[in-house]
Amino acid sequence: MGLAQLSKAARPASTRRQAGPFSHLIPLLIAIASSAPALADPPPRMIAAAFNEDETGSGQVVGIRAVSPWDQLKGPLPVGADATLRSAFGRVYAVSKSEDSVTVIDVATWSVEQVIDTGVGSQPIDIAVVDANTAYVSRRGDTHLLRVDLNSWATEAVVDLSPLADVDGIPEMAWMAIHNGNLFVQLERFNDGEPYGFIPPATLAVVDLASEQLLDLDPLKEGLQGLELLGTAAKHKMQILPGTSTLYLSASGQFFDRGGLESVNLDTLQSNGLILEETVGEIGADLGCFVFTSPTKGSLVFSTDLIESTHLVDFNDAAEIGPEIISIVAYRAPTLLHEIASDTIFLPQGVNKANGLHVFAAADGTQLTANPVPLAGTPTDIAFVCDASNVCGDEACPAQPSCIAVPALGPGAAGLAALVLLSAAILRLVGTGRARVPDAR
Repeated sequence: MGLAQLSKAARPASTRRQAGPFSHLIPLLIAIASSAPALADPPPRMIAAAFNEDETGSGQVVGIRAVSPWDQLKGPLPVGADATLRSAFGRVYAVSKSEDSVTVIDVATWSVEQVIDTGVGSQPIDIAVVDANTAYVSRRGDTHLLRVDLNSWATEAVVDLSPLADVDGIPEMAWMAIHNGNLFVQLERFNDGEPYGFIPPATLAVVDLASEQLLDLDPLKEGLQGLELLGTAAKHKMQILPGTSTLYLSASGQFFDRGGLESVNLDTLQSNGLILEETVGEIGADLGCFVFTSPTKGSLVFSTDLIESTHLVDFNDAAEIGPEIISIVAYRAPTLLHEIASDTIFLPQGVNKANGLHVFAAADGTQLTANPVPLAGTPTDIAFVCDASNVCGDEACPAQPSCIAVPALGPGAAGLAALVLLSAAILRLVGTGRARVPDAR
């Protein structure tokens, strides 16, 4: 008898490997694993980019991968010229002020689903999607919001904002935001004869969406009163910081006025004041768009008075401005986007046919693209694309990296998930010793 055989024969029964109580599951686990297909990769995060095509000036929208290599994934699709963008519930909305229209793009098929006529001369600026059924369009050339039924595409003029207008009776609606059942609408109150191009005070209209009523925020004053701002006429998209009741907006009017970056308390419906002031001089002659990349800091662009331009800098809530990251002459960027998962900033550029998107690291401003991600025309807006399975309306989409959803588990994938869970349970039992079999004596 060899040494190995002798050792095996002499081994006590209590030390011999026994068949465990889970051994009969091994064939089942193998069968499940072999029959389960691999989980499908989630759809790539995507940015919609609107631009006016170089040769014709017509509006188009494409889909750009939101992470490196930032290649084009979808498009182009025809939309109105000078389009601004929003996305919610599996659709992209391209709002064309110059063509009085909103083009609706179905994200799943990447096709034009509907073109909404907002009325001749209405000059639509923005669309606020309340839920999967209802949206509101702000119209600079009209006194009323336009309600849109997102199922039938029926439209109706609702909520008269003219009580908050200047002397011409037109409030000049602009960008909107939704919070806690209220719709906040920028009112430019434009008047070319005024020193700052508008009749003070700079105002946000506040609309109760449940009743579609304009709120009077100071009943002691005669007439309806909106939310008064300390800066000048608001412009550009606003931002509500996730998990807070604080709204930020560029209340910056025109060149060389007393505007800046303003903070608003959405619980008290009062302004917190300017956190950055144009009069200080560190943000040029006119503040443009901005984006917070954390609760205390962000990036903004401003223009100088010498020539219309875009100068990108960082800022913080202590009113400190960082060094210039990049400057673009003869073009004013319409918006900035912060991609949370990769912590990157997207800045449009449109000048001398060098059209596209710059990408920067939000942490330190490092430029990640040697040349702009190319577009076939001058960019007019960019926005994150939201999947239909998530509530990603308005600012919620960029605040939630999961807004492009992982596909639901199919039968095979569910089996694989069950396998993973069962295997983990077995390992836990073995690790605690509870799966050991006593000696069979």
